[in-house]
Amino acid sequence: MFDEASESCSILLERHQIRRLQAVPTISVLAGPVALGVRAFRSWNARRAAFVTQVDDATIEQTIMLWARTLAEQNNLLASAIAWLVQRTTSVESDLRLRLPFMTLQDLDRFWEAQKLETNRDSIAALCRCLLSMRVVDPNREIEHAMDRLRADASTDEIHFLVQLASLLGPQRLGAILVATAHPHAGAGWVKENIQFLESLVSAVPALPCAIATTAENIQGALDHSPEGRWQALMREGLIEVTSMEASRLRERVLKIGIDAAPLSGTLERLATIGISQELADHFADAAQSLSRPASPAENDKARSASERFLFELLESLPETAGLFALNQRLEFRHGNAAAEADLVAPKLKVVIELDGSYYHLSNLDAYRRDRRKDWLLQQHGYLVLRFLADDVVRHLEEILNTILAALQLRR
Repeated sequence: MFDEASESCSILLERHQIRRLQAVPTISVLAGPVALGVRAFRSWNARRAAFVTQVDDATIEQTIMLWARTLAEQNNLLASAIAWLVQRTTSVESDLRLRLPFMTLQDLDRFWEAQKLETNRDSIAALCRCLLSMRVVDPNREIEHAMDRLRADASTDEIHFLVQLASLLGPQRLGAILVATAHPHAGAGWVKENIQFLESLVSAVPALPCAIATTAENIQGALDHSPEGRWQALMREGLIEVTSMEASRLRERVLKIGIDAAPLSGTLERLATIGISQELADHFADAAQSLSRPASPAENDKARSASERFLFELLESLPETAGLFALNQRLEFRHGNAAAEADLVAPKLKVVIELDGSYYHLSNLDAYRRDRRKDWLLQQHGYLVLRFLADDVVRHLEEILNTILAALQLRR
């Protein structure tokens, strides 16, 4: 189903991106239900195959290092450094590509002296030298060691580090940074502080997509701040109003498919509070229909049930859980004759969510025993296992979300 609100957000985000590629510092300001703002920005980046580094209230140093680590996971920084050097040195390209990865620290020092490459704090050469040196010292902590060495050798701070990495990789591989929080005490002061923080990033690297997602009230409070500043001008230029489906429309959507809305009042209220898009409402409707009859997702859907798809999409929308979970991911050990899998997995925090449907999980005693053996196997490998009834994703969403959020907080 066409989602007019989501399409409008995407169009505005694309316009912001055009400004960035024209070297105009731009911050996308998603004003409205936080969950919808997060979902809109992450969905837009997913369509362009870009990762999102999401923080709630971090310092410049913490955010840039988190972004840099993700950048290193997504790109081969050593290969990028070698490619940059090949273009800017007098050596024969094939010879240089062969020699650089195997040079000792002394070899690298002599190479730099011979090539007369400038290594002040603004130069890509300084970063390349550090990346090659860290490959010799400790390739597993490439980013952290490179930053430490740049601080020592060239007095490089985090902003200059951001500029060097962005210059090395180019605008198409930078990913994006999103600041969002569902904390009830975040207000106009929080907005001002984080907009000014993002302003420092986009002023240094205009091509880097940066966004903030918060309530319309918080945004208006920050805009009403006096006196007027550049950060407020950036807010007005990047403002995107995010609207949620009203609770009455969601109730009508449920009634239209023949589902009694009364038993679902708690879930409908929670969804209206979070903020729900047309797409998420459709996933919820599919999950609600599956209470009365089995509903299979589309053939190309990685989810195994409508309830699974709805819960995953909802977690992708929440600031606390966006980007944490993967659907039906294979794990690093075997379960029986095949690789173990789980319905939803948060790999970094080692949390697993399993949804039990009545047909496969509750049909007989053997199914019950099989699931418990799997739980024990997951626990042996360090996973915290949360097992819910698939029907409760629709009927008791409040309880399930609270449990998931508490488990993630425990793991953190």
